[in-house]
Amino acid sequence: MLSPTETARYERNSNAAAGYCAACTKPLSGETYFCDECAHEAYVETDPNSRMNDDN
Repeated sequence: MLSPTETARYERNSNAAAGYCAACTKPLSGETYFCDECAHEAYVETDPNSRMNDDN
């Protein structure tokens, strides 16, 4: 039986292999793993300077 962490990892990998966003499961075009919205949210959450401008 898979642990919750292993289950989540399996679902993300399966979604990415099927061509869906690993975070929200929207269909993707091209060879990406996340849609633009999820990628932007992840960047903002991990921004080392804790700030984000439209120019950056």
